[in-house]
Amino acid sequence: METNTRLLTNHQRKHRSRKSLPQFKLTSLRTRLFLFVLVLVIPGILLVLVNANIQRMRDGQTAQQDAQRFARLAANYQNQQIEAGRQLLNVLAQMPYVRSMETTECSQALRDLLTYYPNYTNFSVTDLDGNTFCSANPPPQGMNSVGIAWFDRVLDTSDFAVGDFMVGRVTLKPIVVLAFPVIDETGEMIAIMAIGMNLDWLSTWLGQIDLPNQSTLTIITYDSTILAHYPEGDQDRIGQKMAPSDLLTAATSQNEGTLSLRGEDGRSYFYAFTHSGNETNPTTMIVGIPRAVALAQANRQQAEYLIGLMIFTLAALSLGWLGANLLVIQPIDHLILATEKLAAGDLRARTILPNNTEELDRLAFAFNQLAASLEQREADVDQFTSHLKAEIEERKQMQEALHRFVHRLAEETNAREKAQEADDLKLRFLAMITHELRTPLTSIKGFATTLMADDVEWDHESQVDFMQIIDEETDRLLEMVEQLLDLSQIEAGALRIRRITSNLNEVVAMAMVRFNLLTENHTLQIIVPDQLPLMEIDPQRIMQVLVNLVSNAAKYSPPGTEIILRAKVSDETLLIEVRDHGGGISSEDRSQVFKAFTRAKNNKAKGTGVGLAICKGIVEAHGGRIWILESSAGSGTTIAVMLPIKEPIGVVDQVTDRP
Repeated sequence: METNTRLLTNHQRKHRSRKSLPQFKLTSLRTRLFLFVLVLVIPGILLVLVNANIQRMRDGQTAQQDAQRFARLAANYQNQQIEAGRQLLNVLAQMPYVRSMETTECSQALRDLLTYYPNYTNFSVTDLDGNTFCSANPPPQGMNSVGIAWFDRVLDTSDFAVGDFMVGRVTLKPIVVLAFPVIDETGEMIAIMAIGMNLDWLSTWLGQIDLPNQSTLTIITYDSTILAHYPEGDQDRIGQKMAPSDLLTAATSQNEGTLSLRGEDGRSYFYAFTHSGNETNPTTMIVGIPRAVALAQANRQQAEYLIGLMIFTLAALSLGWLGANLLVIQPIDHLILATEKLAAGDLRARTILPNNTEELDRLAFAFNQLAASLEQREADVDQFTSHLKAEIEERKQMQEALHRFVHRLAEETNAREKAQEADDLKLRFLAMITHELRTPLTSIKGFATTLMADDVEWDHESQVDFMQIIDEETDRLLEMVEQLLDLSQIEAGALRIRRITSNLNEVVAMAMVRFNLLTENHTLQIIVPDQLPLMEIDPQRIMQVLVNLVSNAAKYSPPGTEIILRAKVSDETLLIEVRDHGGGISSEDRSQVFKAFTRAKNNKAKGTGVGLAICKGIVEAHGGRIWILESSAGSGTTIAVMLPIKEPIGVVDQVTDRP
């Protein structure tokens, strides 16, 4: 009994010595409870961050929608102003003092009328020769309207027309001229009525809408000239070209859209744009809402929520620390002390002394002596079960990883193939640019430098020869650029086709001069019936196809050989064939020669590799088809073009979709 009492006293001294210092070890129950409370709060922090991010996304989408709505409102308002001008012109064109073409009476009436319409800069009436005989404001001496957009458009269409938007040289204010034909009693057009409309409506319109603070509104023409800009502090930009940017590229290449970009002032904006007006004279409305303004409420809410959550977290941690000490730690300390006393043989031990030692470890050690055998058996079972579960889980993870690997491998293979195709096209384009464009530029530079040399005096004949070479190389360079422009329009689906009533006989007649130049060293045989049916075609574009095909035939066939251009009508279609006696096209190249920047491998002649691609785009824009009819090594190639024959309907102007 004395030994037990001495042992108990030693345990009590150990507990008191451990209690003297606070414990912050990770194995401490107090620390674990503190971390547990902290872990409970972390999901709340994450939830606040996620919700704030979702709210910012929603506010951003709302800002983009608002910007799109304001852009459309601006476009609609401008269209309404133009429509009001058209209706006013329709009324004025029927007035007797306008139809009478009497200068004094008409000018006085228009001057009186101008005082009631402050939004218009002038009213005028012009005869069909372009001379202004009636005007509210006297025109400059010798002024003639022939060649001006609004005059020519009304003269061509005999209908209402809108001139090109422009910025006044003195007022720096945007204006546009609206014009309307004046028709007499017999239905003949005798004059053109025009009004100059002041586009300074932006300030009035902005007062009617609730545009967000610090937002911008810019109106540009088809050539990127700034017509109007809000806020008004940037009025010196009126009449200037809008700086090239991703925003300008998107606004000029799409009908309407939204995007998030950094503005010229360095701030991020939500932009939206849309077009207004007709195809011949469009304007683009661009509205920008600052990202900081659009997301201000969401950012403020996030800050408020985070501050509140931090205060709550600090309070919870403080209360958790105190509560754990009073409600958990002290009772466990008493239990540990009593357990140690029982292990020492003191059956009268009670949990009456608080302590502050490593609670769970000591409690586990005391009970391990009582349950060692059972614990060992349970440990063996747990070890086997854990090993089995781990093996099953490992196999599941390996199977899932294998599935993910196969899926990722397939995606990477597909992406690699697409990237390789894009790289091949880029390399072909760069190779063409490097070689084909550099050659004429080198010639131009060389001969120009030679002509300008100070140490050599050239006779007139040599100078003419040099200038002739420079002119030819310039024409060659211009032809390459025009081909690239045509190809870019075809790829963008913007190739313009102007259909008129014509036939292939007229096209061949127009192209004869080009044919003769291209086939100086060859024999060109044209087999075309005298009376081919009328068709709805663009003669210039079809001539471009024929010249391209004949040029290729001459380029890839030996001098002195025969080139045959044949046409015939078959089953409501016109079939055109161009045959040469060149080296032919291999079967593996036939499916590739109509692609841009692609040339047959055995062709050594110079070329950009875009001619057949342009031919294909033009033919398909006419609803036709182009293909290699036959080709064999050493016996030449025949390329066929099929065009549908339709009932002629006159002039039709269209823009083709991407083929």
